[in-house]
This record gives sequence, structure tokens and C-alpha cells, in this order.
Amino acid sequence: MSPTVKSPRYKSKRKSIVKMSDKKAKAKYNGHQTFGLAHYEAPQSWNYLKKGQPKKYLDVPATKIDKREFKCTVNCKSSPVPKCSVENPKRIDKNYIKENIKKIAAIQPKEPCPRRVDTPRGTVKDLAHLLQMIKIRQSEEYGRIPEYLCKRRKQWAKERKMKEQQQLAVDEYKRKMGIGTMGMNENVYMIDQETRQKLLDGLKENWNELSKQFLKLPVMSDTLPKIKRKMWLEQEIDQLEKDVKLVESHPYIYLERQDLRPYEEIVADELKREATEKKKKIKEKENQERQITQVEDEQQEQQSEDKKEEDVELKILNY
Repeated sequence: MSPTVKSPRYKSKRKSIVKMSDKKAKAKYNGHQTFGLAHYEAPQSWNYLKKGQPKKYLDVPATKIDKREFKCTVNCKSSPVPKCSVENPKRIDKNYIKENIKKIAAIQPKEPCPRRVDTPRGTVKDLAHLLQMIKIRQSEEYGRIPEYLCKRRKQWAKERKMKEQQQLAVDEYKRKMGIGTMGMNENVYMIDQETRQKLLDGLKENWNELSKQFLKLPVMSDTLPKIKRKMWLEQEIDQLEKDVKLVESHPYIYLERQDLRPYEEIVADELKREATEKKKKIKEKENQERQITQVEDEQQEQQSEDKKEEDVELKILNY
């Protein structure tokens, strides 16, 4: 048997690229542990440091240090100094002695403060404060109520009046709706007799209409729709009869409030609605009056034109 020959070991072409990328990645995330990537290639493994050889250094090119070049300016002429174009301000001759004499002559002497001796021992008190208090008391504004307090009083009185009017409107609304009467809960209200009568008349009218429809039914109920129609009419008529008896037997009917808002808001909305209706009526009345005046003006103009035409015709006939 011939010996088996192994194929050469596989080596990737991109091994060096992978190593370099790995080094860059490590240097990026572990930069605080190392000094980063090397700027020069590492020495070969066969070229190691042998015994007796001096320490090897990398051949780093020497950096050139730029030195400043100083020039001697002893024999050179310097640039001329620019001339000043601004003139020096003139001094004002001021005699301070005369100025001080004038100031001292103009100063008025300090007036002594009025004083009063209260006790025989010579206790002295200044009267300046008392004189100031007397002037304040003798002034016209002393003892008067400030203007801002008068404004606030008027504002408070107006707000109080508005609250009282609102409370009166709420009480009137409760009395009108029968809310809280006979110890009942405020969430229910009593309908008035006019509304009760309208309700009763409506129920009776519905009963009459349904009874007419029931009497017009055919004698034979041989189909399912006819049977259903008859049963439905009987149920509706019975329910209406019960409702009519219930309304007739109870003169006072209470209903539950649907609008659970505070009564103040309800009354305010009603007042607004009444005000808008009033304004609407006033506008309609004004429009009607305007239309009437417009029609009257047109009639007067037509009459004047007719009169002018008659006058012209009379003149022509007389001529």
C-alpha cells in the first residue's frame, strides 16, 4: 500500500486583514488599557536580541524643531511714530475760592426745630411731629374712605344683589316645578295641572286611534301577520287604559329629573334663553315696522308721482 499524502494545510488569504481589524476593534474598545495600535511594524521573530548585542531601537525619523530667527534691529531704522491729530483740550481757569465764597453765601441757616418743655425738670419734646399730625388732620382727605374701598363696596353690593336675584330665581323655579315640596327629594319635580291635562288628552287620543284601527281589523285572523297585528293592538290598548287610569287617579304626579345639573346653571340657561327670545322678538318687531314704513314710503312716492302725472295732464288739457 502506498502511503497517503496529506494535502497542504489551508491558509486563508484574508488572515492578515482579519488580524488587523481585530487589533483595531480591541484598540477602539480597550483604548484605556493600551497605547493604541503600533505605528511601526513589529520586529521579525528570527531577528531576536542576542547575547552581547546592544539594545535595538526603532529607526524613527528625527523631528525638525523650528527655531525662531531673531534679527538685530540696532542699525535698522524703525518705522516713524504717527502724529497725533487730536489737540489737547484747553484748561478752564476756575477760581475755586470765589466759587466756595458764593456757595457759602447762598446757604441758608438751619432753622431750629420747635420744641416744648413738659416737666419742671426740663424735659424737652420736639413739636415737628405734632405739627405734621395737625397738618394731616386739617387736610381735606383726612378721615375720608379711600376711592378703591368705595369701588369694592359697590362691586360687593352688585355681586350680593346678583346672588340674591339668582337665589330668588332658583326658588321660583323650584316652586314652579314643585321641587322639594311635601318633603320630597330634590331630584324629583311635580308637573303642573296643565301638563297633566295635556298628557291625559294625548293618552286618550292615542287610545281612540288604536281602537279605530282595532275595529277595522278583519273578522277572520287566519294568517300569522293578522294574528300578530291583533295581539299588538290589544296589548297597546290595554297599556293605554292602564296609563289613563293611573293619571286620572293621581292628581299630583312627580317625575325624576333628567338634567342633574345644579339649579343655578339650569336657571341661568333659562334666563339666557328668555333673553335671546326677547331680543329675537324685538328684532322681528323692528323688521316688521321697517317693512311697514318702507311700504308706506313707497305708497307715498307712488301717490306723489301719480299726482304729478295728473297735474301734467291737466296742464296739457288747459293748454
